[in-house]
Amino acid sequence: MLRPGGILALQEPTWKLWLTYTAHLPLRLSVTKAARDAFLAGGASTEMELQLYQGFIASGLHAPQLRVELPVGNSPEFRSLLPDLLAALMPNIITKGLAIDHLGDLNSLKDRLDQELDRENSFASYVALIGAFGRR
Repeated sequence: MLRPGGILALQEPTWKLWLTYTAHLPLRLSVTKAARDAFLAGGASTEMELQLYQGFIASGLHAPQLRVELPVGNSPEFRSLLPDLLAALMPNIITKGLAIDHLGDLNSLKDRLDQELDRENSFASYVALIGAFGRR
């Protein structure tokens, strides 16, 4: 359906970088993995870069370009992204019976994540986005 000369652009999550940039923060890494596991249990693909590239080629799009963006920060809004994501995923976590007891008291999770960042003098990262675009 793409006209000659038209551009197709897509953006998908890629969790590899997020997990890598979170590896030095044990609690944050555990929460990030729990969120990723909830997506996987729901049937989502959490690594789309190769599928995007191959799909663009198979569709006849010329020289697809891929870019990765990994958001990092330390503002209160940024710090709340991960606990807010986990809260949004709770219905799926419960329905799929995913184990999250190792995360401890969920009511204190945000505070404990903040304390970990402060203790490690670190920024928080969030899910990386892979952008893919190509021209017909």
